[in-house]
Amino acid sequence: MNAWPRLVADVMLGRLARWLRLAGLDVAYDPAWDDDHLLRLAVREQRVLLTRDRLLYQRAQRTHVPALFVRADRLAEQFPEVCSGLRLDPDSLPWFARCAVCNAPIRPVQRDLVRHIVPDYVWRHHRRFYQCPACDRIYWAGSHYRQMMGLRARWTATNGE
Repeated sequence: MNAWPRLVADVMLGRLARWLRLAGLDVAYDPAWDDDHLLRLAVREQRVLLTRDRLLYQRAQRTHVPALFVRADRLAEQFPEVCSGLRLDPDSLPWFARCAVCNAPIRPVQRDLVRHIVPDYVWRHHRRFYQCPACDRIYWAGSHYRQMMGLRARWTATNGE
């Protein structure tokens, strides 16, 4: 089993944090956290700090906190940049293993248990469902899943160049 890096993202990287979670990575993120909290959390939980804040990155370096300065402005470039910087192959990541909202690992849930939770069309057209035990969010491989897999393929191609 791979030992994936545990991450913490600053306020400027909320969308990236969500996508890294969808890729299966453990990413601590809360837009209310200040720089001191981010640094303490990175040390206490042995996380790599992801930041777009140059001063925070420099402070992390001075205090020997593992950090990656994310140069790209757009998610489409940030994800491959982080994969490259952390030496991660997007195809080897445990995609869709975590809740994109709260970061908890998700698990399969019996289809009949979500019958009255998901839209009727979704229930009729999908067989497998997953649930976050922390926030109860339900996941299935719908159109968003296909779009993400298209992005994943592009990111994999970008990372392999």
